[in-house]
Amino acid sequence: MGFSMKLRTLLVSAVITAGTMIGFSSAASAASAASAASAASAAHADSPTAAPATASDFHSVLTVDGKRISLDAGHAGVTPAGQPTGQVLPCGTQNTFIDANGTYTVQHACGGATASWSYRLSTTACATAAGTVNEAGQIWALNGVTKPKQAPHPGVICRYVFHGTYNPARDNNSIAYSDVITWAVPGGGVATLQYYGHFKLSAYPCSPTSC
Repeated sequence: MGFSMKLRTLLVSAVITAGTMIGFSSAASAASAASAASAASAAHADSPTAAPATASDFHSVLTVDGKRISLDAGHAGVTPAGQPTGQVLPCGTQNTFIDANGTYTVQHACGGATASWSYRLSTTACATAAGTVNEAGQIWALNGVTKPKQAPHPGVICRYVFHGTYNPARDNNSIAYSDVITWAVPGGGVATLQYYGHFKLSAYPCSPTSC
Protein backbone atom coordinates (compact mmCIF):
# COMPACT_ATOMS: atom_id res chain seq x y z
CA MET A 1 0.00 0.00 0.00
CA GLY A 2 1.52 3.37 -1.06
CA PHE A 3 1.96 6.30 1.33
CA SER A 4 -0.94 8.24 -0.16
CA MET A 5 -3.30 5.31 0.33
CA LYS A 6 -2.04 4.80 3.90
CA LEU A 7 -2.67 8.48 4.60
CA ARG A 8 -6.22 8.29 3.29
CA THR A 9 -6.83 5.11 5.31
CA LEU A 10 -5.62 6.90 8.46
CA LEU A 11 -7.91 9.83 7.82
CA VAL A 12 -10.92 7.64 7.09
CA SER A 13 -10.30 5.71 10.31
CA ALA A 14 -10.14 8.96 12.30
CA VAL A 15 -13.37 10.24 10.79
CA ILE A 16 -15.15 6.94 11.44
CA THR A 17 -14.03 7.12 15.08
CA ALA A 18 -15.89 10.41 15.54
CA GLY A 19 -18.43 9.85 12.78
CA THR A 20 -21.43 9.94 15.08
CA MET A 21 -20.68 13.59 15.78
CA ILE A 22 -20.82 14.47 12.08
CA GLY A 23 -24.34 15.09 10.85
CA PHE A 24 -25.63 14.49 14.41
CA SER A 25 -29.42 14.80 14.10
CA SER A 26 -31.36 17.19 16.32
CA ALA A 27 -33.95 14.42 16.61
CA ALA A 28 -31.46 11.97 18.16
CA SER A 29 -32.34 10.53 21.54
CA ALA A 30 -30.70 11.79 24.72
CA ALA A 31 -29.00 8.42 25.14
CA SER A 32 -27.48 8.59 21.64
CA ALA A 33 -26.31 12.16 22.28
CA ALA A 34 -24.64 11.17 25.54
CA SER A 35 -22.92 8.20 23.87
CA ALA A 36 -21.65 10.36 20.97
CA ALA A 37 -20.43 13.07 23.34
CA SER A 38 -18.58 10.49 25.47
CA ALA A 39 -16.88 8.96 22.42
CA ALA A 40 -15.86 12.36 21.06
CA SER A 41 -14.55 13.44 24.45
CA ALA A 42 -12.33 10.37 24.65
CA ALA A 43 -11.02 10.93 21.13
CA HIS A 44 -10.28 14.62 21.67
CA ALA A 45 -8.71 14.94 25.10
CA ASP A 46 -6.83 18.03 23.91
CA SER A 47 -10.05 19.93 23.22
CA PRO A 48 -10.98 22.89 25.44
CA THR A 49 -14.06 21.21 26.93
CA ALA A 50 -14.78 17.62 27.81
CA ALA A 51 -18.28 17.40 26.33
CA PRO A 52 -18.94 18.76 22.84
CA ALA A 53 -22.13 20.53 21.87
CA THR A 54 -24.56 18.98 19.40
CA ALA A 55 -22.96 19.09 15.95
CA SER A 56 -26.20 19.50 13.99
CA ASP A 57 -25.26 22.96 12.73
CA PHE A 58 -21.49 22.58 12.53
CA HIS A 59 -19.82 20.62 9.74
CA SER A 60 -16.37 20.02 8.30
CA VAL A 61 -15.24 18.46 5.03
CA LEU A 62 -11.71 17.12 4.51
CA THR A 63 -10.20 16.28 1.13
CA VAL A 64 -6.75 15.04 0.12
CA ASP A 65 -5.76 15.85 -3.46
CA GLY A 66 -9.40 16.64 -4.19
CA LYS A 67 -10.72 13.31 -2.88
CA ARG A 68 -13.18 13.68 -0.07
CA ILE A 69 -12.40 12.01 3.27
CA SER A 70 -15.58 12.49 5.28
CA LEU A 71 -18.79 10.80 6.41
CA ASP A 72 -20.67 14.09 6.26
CA ALA A 73 -22.81 14.17 3.11
CA GLY A 74 -23.32 17.89 3.66
CA HIS A 75 -22.49 20.93 1.65
CA ALA A 76 -18.90 21.28 0.46
CA GLY A 77 -18.17 24.70 -0.97
CA VAL A 78 -20.96 26.36 1.02
CA THR A 79 -20.97 30.15 1.23
CA PRO A 80 -23.00 31.95 3.91
CA ALA A 81 -26.19 33.17 2.24
CA GLY A 82 -29.74 33.76 3.29
CA GLN A 83 -30.83 34.09 6.90
CA PRO A 84 -29.90 31.02 8.92
CA THR A 85 -31.78 29.82 11.97
CA GLY A 86 -29.50 27.04 13.19
CA GLN A 87 -28.85 26.01 16.74
CA VAL A 88 -29.67 28.62 19.39
CA LEU A 89 -26.53 29.24 21.45
CA PRO A 90 -26.80 30.53 25.04
CA CYS A 91 -24.98 33.74 25.89
CA GLY A 92 -22.38 34.07 28.59
CA THR A 93 -20.65 30.73 27.93
CA GLN A 94 -18.24 29.11 25.49
CA ASN A 95 -20.17 26.96 23.01
CA THR A 96 -17.96 24.16 21.67
CA PHE A 97 -18.31 21.94 18.58
CA ILE A 98 -15.97 18.99 18.00
CA ASP A 99 -15.46 16.45 15.24
CA ALA A 100 -12.53 14.37 13.98
CA ASN A 101 -11.01 17.32 12.14
CA GLY A 102 -10.99 19.98 14.83
CA THR A 103 -12.75 22.14 17.42
CA TYR A 104 -14.81 25.28 16.79
CA THR A 105 -15.96 27.59 19.60
CA VAL A 106 -18.13 30.70 19.79
CA GLN A 107 -18.88 32.92 22.76
CA HIS A 108 -21.19 35.93 23.17
CA ALA A 109 -21.70 38.03 26.30
CA CYS A 110 -25.34 38.47 27.26
CA GLY A 111 -26.37 41.91 25.99
CA GLY A 112 -23.02 42.30 24.20
CA ALA A 113 -22.35 43.65 20.72
CA THR A 114 -19.85 41.05 19.44
CA ALA A 115 -19.15 37.30 19.47
CA SER A 116 -15.69 35.74 19.53
CA TRP A 117 -14.84 32.50 17.72
CA SER A 118 -11.91 30.10 17.50
CA TYR A 119 -10.92 27.01 15.53
CA ARG A 120 -8.13 24.50 16.18
CA LEU A 121 -7.20 21.53 14.02
CA SER A 122 -7.17 18.16 15.78
CA THR A 123 -3.93 16.32 16.54
CA THR A 124 -5.05 13.63 14.07
CA ALA A 125 -5.37 16.17 11.25
CA CYS A 126 -2.05 17.78 12.18
CA ALA A 127 -0.31 14.40 12.06
CA THR A 128 -0.79 14.53 8.28
CA ALA A 129 0.79 17.98 7.83
CA ALA A 130 4.24 18.21 6.28
CA GLY A 131 4.74 21.78 7.50
CA THR A 132 2.77 24.92 8.21
CA VAL A 133 -0.90 25.46 7.38
CA ASN A 134 -2.74 28.28 5.64
CA GLU A 135 -6.14 29.66 6.69
CA ALA A 136 -7.98 31.56 3.96
CA GLY A 137 -9.85 33.94 6.26
CA GLN A 138 -13.36 33.26 7.48
CA ILE A 139 -16.33 34.50 5.47
CA TRP A 140 -19.57 35.14 7.32
CA ALA A 141 -23.05 36.59 7.10
CA LEU A 142 -25.13 38.42 9.71
CA ASN A 143 -28.91 38.00 9.45
CA GLY A 144 -28.51 37.02 5.82
CA VAL A 145 -26.19 39.93 4.89
CA THR A 146 -22.61 39.06 3.90
CA LYS A 147 -20.01 40.88 5.99
CA PRO A 148 -16.36 41.69 5.16
CA LYS A 149 -14.06 38.66 5.08
CA GLN A 150 -11.99 38.21 8.22
CA ALA A 151 -8.19 38.29 8.19
CA PRO A 152 -6.36 35.22 6.80
CA HIS A 153 -3.59 33.41 8.66
CA PRO A 154 -1.00 32.00 6.22
CA GLY A 155 2.04 29.95 7.21
CA VAL A 156 1.21 29.19 10.85
CA ILE A 157 1.91 26.08 12.91
CA CYS A 158 -0.72 23.37 12.55
CA ARG A 159 -1.95 23.57 16.16
CA TYR A 160 -2.39 27.33 15.98
CA VAL A 161 -5.68 28.53 17.47
CA PHE A 162 -7.35 30.50 14.70
CA HIS A 163 -9.58 33.18 16.15
CA GLY A 164 -11.61 36.24 15.29
CA THR A 165 -14.66 38.30 16.15
CA TYR A 166 -18.13 38.57 14.66
CA ASN A 167 -18.72 42.31 14.83
CA PRO A 168 -21.45 43.32 15.21
CA ALA A 169 -23.20 40.33 16.78
CA ARG A 170 -26.00 40.98 19.25
CA ASP A 171 -28.62 38.99 21.13
CA ASN A 172 -31.02 37.20 18.74
CA ASN A 173 -28.77 37.75 15.69
CA SER A 174 -28.22 34.86 13.24
CA ILE A 175 -24.74 34.08 11.87
CA ALA A 176 -23.50 31.79 9.08
CA TYR A 177 -19.78 31.14 8.58
CA SER A 178 -17.33 29.23 6.39
CA ASP A 179 -13.54 28.87 6.41
CA VAL A 180 -10.87 26.88 4.53
CA ILE A 181 -7.51 25.60 5.81
CA THR A 182 -4.93 23.92 3.56
CA TRP A 183 -1.61 22.14 4.13
CA ALA A 184 0.89 19.95 2.31
CA VAL A 185 0.99 16.23 3.13
CA PRO A 186 4.22 14.20 3.25
CA GLY A 187 5.28 12.84 -0.12
CA GLY A 188 3.39 15.52 -2.04
CA GLY A 189 -0.25 16.47 -2.30
CA VAL A 190 -2.51 18.93 -0.53
CA ALA A 191 -5.10 18.49 2.21
CA THR A 192 -8.01 20.93 2.27
CA LEU A 193 -10.33 21.32 5.24
CA GLN A 194 -13.51 23.38 5.14
CA TYR A 195 -15.58 23.95 8.26
CA TYR A 196 -18.89 25.81 8.24
CA GLY A 197 -22.19 26.20 10.02
CA HIS A 198 -24.85 28.58 11.29
CA PHE A 199 -26.40 29.54 14.61
CA LYS A 200 -28.56 32.09 16.42
CA LEU A 201 -27.32 33.96 19.48
CA SER A 202 -29.67 33.70 22.43
CA ALA A 203 -30.29 36.60 24.81
CA TYR A 204 -30.40 34.13 27.69
CA PRO A 205 -27.55 32.40 29.57
CA CYS A 206 -27.24 28.73 30.40
CA SER A 207 -29.35 27.21 33.09
CA PRO A 208 -27.68 24.90 35.64
CA THR A 209 -28.87 21.89 33.63
CA SER A 210 -28.49 23.05 30.01
CA CYS A 211 -24.70 23.41 29.65
